Amino acid sequence: MSENFRALFVILFLSLISFSIVSKLSPSFISFSEFKRYRNMWFGILIAAFLAQNIWLFVLFVVVAGAIVTPASLSGKVLCYLSILCAIPLLPIKIPSFFGINYFFALTYPRLLVLVIFFVPFFFRQFSIRLFSLTTDKYIFFFVCIVIVSSFRDNALTHAVRYSFLVLIDIFIPYFLISRALSTTELLRKALFILFIGLVPMAIIGIFETIRHWHLFSDLSYSSVKFSKIYDMRSNSLRASGAFFGPIVLGYAMVIAYSLLLFLGPYCKSKKLVLLVKILLVTCLLATMSRGAWVGFAVLILAFVWTGKAAAKKISVYVFISLLAVPALSFTSFGKTIIDLLPYIGNARSDTITYRERLVEQAWIVFQRNPWFGSTTYLDTPEMESMRQGQGIIDLVNTYLQVVLPYGIIGLIVFTAIFLVVLIRCFLMIKRLPKKEIELIQMGRFLFAILLSIIIMIGTVSSIDYIPVFYWAFIGLNVAFLSVGEKAIAANRKLRASQRLAS
Repeated sequence: MSENFRALFVILFLSLISFSIVSKLSPSFISFSEFKRYRNMWFGILIAAFLAQNIWLFVLFVVVAGAIVTPASLSGKVLCYLSILCAIPLLPIKIPSFFGINYFFALTYPRLLVLVIFFVPFFFRQFSIRLFSLTTDKYIFFFVCIVIVSSFRDNALTHAVRYSFLVLIDIFIPYFLISRALSTTELLRKALFILFIGLVPMAIIGIFETIRHWHLFSDLSYSSVKFSKIYDMRSNSLRASGAFFGPIVLGYAMVIAYSLLLFLGPYCKSKKLVLLVKILLVTCLLATMSRGAWVGFAVLILAFVWTGKAAAKKISVYVFISLLAVPALSFTSFGKTIIDLLPYIGNARSDTITYRERLVEQAWIVFQRNPWFGSTTYLDTPEMESMRQGQGIIDLVNTYLQVVLPYGIIGLIVFTAIFLVVLIRCFLMIKRLPKKEIELIQMGRFLFAILLSIIIMIGTVSSIDYIPVFYWAFIGLNVAFLSVGEKAIAANRKLRASQRLAS
């Protein structure tokens, strides 16, 4: 049996275990037939990706399946997109050109989904919430414009046009459709669970990778593209990465999955299984040995608690327990390993922290030369060249640097404003919602916590792989929540007004 088929067999087996657990968690708001449909779509994408002998055959499968399986409704399309979003790696491939240019653009799996599921509705459907009706639309549109205009500097026209098209399908279309399609509490609730369904298998796969020292998805390859992975070791253990490019991306995904479970837990039938899934997610997060994701997880928990009742007391208890846990862990070999991996406390791979500190210092020098609008040639500077690593790459490992260096302080302000405006509005919405809207308040707490966690985590990793795919999707989910929240507040005001008239 070839390695490709062996890997597929193991992934299917581990995924079946995962889906079996999740099926027993299924809350009442999603039927078993719906669960099976989304599960089977996930399996279909996975099997087709491994069995297709040619990347174009797989692309054809997705196009045909998308035309047959994808629902006609906009909300159905968004749910379908979320359910299969993380089933396989990105698998980038350049679409060849016949007009004298090198290639049209680099096609990835998430981009393929956007083109197949979202492209036609975006251009040919009428939306009840029009463009620029929401505050976040303006910030995202402004940021997209900055990126597009910047792409025309010092670049060939074909490159600039190609990049502009990719910005549209990577950022604006997913955000716009997600923020418009999920127009009710029921749809938002279902979307969160469906995204959770697709992430849980990666927890078991990640744990398996560390135990067996085998990156399962590294065997997924075609004649024209190969998903190669570095076997990154830390503390004598393989760092898990699942279907993602690297361990920090899997850690990022596990933090998101855990946050989804925070919201979905009260709806699930078995509390014991909820606890089991939490253990699996946290174990996989530990298996990534990704310190940035660990910090993001801590921020997630603190932010979720902060927006609830008796926040100060609970946070004090958590901090006190954490302070006691560090010396207690030092008495066990496992605990010593974890402590040794902690940033600024342990010594394991402390060179990565030193690299990040030097990167900020060198980036500051480069930034000062073109502070307002950045430079397209920032990587060619001596300062950035000094950061080139042994693999021959300059790893920015910081999304904010990745924005400020090419787009300047203007680009960084707009980029961060997108997150902060949504974050602040989400927090205020939690306070404004009527107390009877318990479900929406809980949903707001979760969405606030995960967005704050993402803001922290992207400061430790560049926008590679699925990182930007997730954060633009969650911007859309947060904006959809804000729209639903405004409807709930308006409905409550109307009810109170009618009650006053009646009395």
